[in-house]
Amino acid sequence: MKKQLNKIAKDTNIFLKKYINSQKYSQLMSPMKYGLFPGGKKIRSKILIDLGSLFSIDYKTLIIVGQPLNVFMLILLFMMIYPAWMMMI
Repeated sequence: MKKQLNKIAKDTNIFLKKYINSQKYSQLMSPMKYGLFPGGKKIRSKILIDLGSLFSIDYKTLIIVGQPLNVFMLILLFMMIYPAWMMMI
């Protein structure tokens, strides 16, 4: 199970790095990278992979589809840590 979790986290990180690096530069890039890449998304991604496999959904598709969940969780984290900053947006 640990090996599978690490593979899912690695594939998720590869996709996210490609996506973020293709975006227009912003000062938020550094905090976003910090929030997305420590590897904390293993469990959410694993649950998504397991649910998708029940419906025979392709692994690569599930990795791509799961990214909005990780970004959403990052936004929630920023909102909890920086509530005054979020009010300025």
